[in-house]
Amino acid sequence: MQGNEVVVVPARFAYSDYLKWSVYVCQPGRAFRNGLTHIGFYAEGAIQRHVPGILYREDRVEFTTGEAARRRAGSDIDRRIGALIEPLLSNSERRTGHQYQVFLLSAPRDPATVSLDRPIANDTIASTGRPIAWARGQRYLNLAVLQRPGLKVTSDLPSS
Repeated sequence: MQGNEVVVVPARFAYSDYLKWSVYVCQPGRAFRNGLTHIGFYAEGAIQRHVPGILYREDRVEFTTGEAARRRAGSDIDRRIGALIEPLLSNSERRTGHQYQVFLLSAPRDPATVSLDRPIANDTIASTGRPIAWARGQRYLNLAVLQRPGLKVTSDLPSS
């Protein structure tokens, strides 16, 4: 399944944003590998079941009411971004006047979203016996790896 590359991101708040608005928003200028097709969300100690397809990505989107209004008069993509700016400002940790990188994603029930059999639980333990977050920055996997039958825990994933 070459070409089905997934970035798994830490998603304490981002997963709920995805479930509400089918979007992933992060800091501007954040580097990602080329060729990504999907995003996975690491939240609540597990890689969550929804692995949406990336429909569009834009860096340095200004989050202001003026930018939202301007975009609502534009292309389909601009209208979708414009419709997201104000709700994300009022319901998340986004700040007015700041720029963000925006990924428009397939919805949870969209055919472009891969639904795993179950969340993949993090079983990574430090030498002290304490759990270690599996995705502290971002991790990359091939989609086929996440879809392996019987996959239940992160220790069964490649360490890349």
